[in-house]
Amino acid sequence: IWIPIRAQHDYLLKLTALDIGQWLSLVVQTQDHSLVYDMGASYQSGFNLGQAVLEPYLQAANTEIIDVAIVSHSDNDHAGGYEYLNQNFVIKKTYMPSIGTGFRTQNKCRAGNSWNWDGVKFEFLHPTDILAAKNNNRSCVLQITAGNTRLLLTGDIEREIEHQLVARLGDRLNSDILIAPHHGSSSSSSALFLHKVRPKTVIVSAGFLNRFNHPTADVLSRYKNFDSLVLNTAQVGSVELIIAADQQLGLARLGRSKMPRYWRSYPCLLYTSDAADERSSVD
Repeated sequence: IWIPIRAQHDYLLKLTALDIGQWLSLVVQTQDHSLVYDMGASYQSGFNLGQAVLEPYLQAANTEIIDVAIVSHSDNDHAGGYEYLNQNFVIKKTYMPSIGTGFRTQNKCRAGNSWNWDGVKFEFLHPTDILAAKNNNRSCVLQITAGNTRLLLTGDIEREIEHQLVARLGDRLNSDILIAPHHGSSSSSSALFLHKVRPKTVIVSAGFLNRFNHPTADVLSRYKNFDSLVLNTAQVGSVELIIAADQQLGLARLGRSKMPRYWRSYPCLLYTSDAADERSSVD
């Protein structure tokens, strides 16, 4: 009988990259709004990441209303958990690249569409009205501007679209935080693209010992060339970034540092990052 009360937050923005294996799910919260970008996979067995990971996280965050859900593209590792989320949460608005994805879509994400929440700007940079032939390259690319910090959410775009973005937007791509395109695949994170984005921190959503070898060695080398701090969820767990009310970018809170387990302290260091704990500051 109680009327749900939405949580009030004292930060300008919080982004959480969930520890979701070889899939992707991001939760973005402003003072009074919530956005979910991708929801992980679902399987014929009935198991889905929307229920297994997203729902517990949102419940713990006292989030019952999702203002915007973005399904970056229709691949299962990004879109599979959407139906469960849609059935169990209030979603005010959903964005997808096109209506031909098998979902009950409400809005198409299109370059130039933007909105503001609580002093934070959200703007789609891709796709344009002409959709790419390849599904990965249809991904909704979202840039978020919170104070002096920019975040770039890229889905699974590959080199072709990265170069198109550079040609169309140039230095506007510059962003402090980059969600690694396509989980750190060699098909993405081209040198030309990174030269314009120049990220201080790159977050990679990948599974431990995944069969794709994401993030690949050549991509990690390119990030290193730009002196970017790489936080891989396969190593550090979930990644939480907070931009304080005074617009200062705070520390990266790493899931496996917050909740250590003895089996992750084994001498071979299979689950630990060689640098993330030492360089968790992203300012």
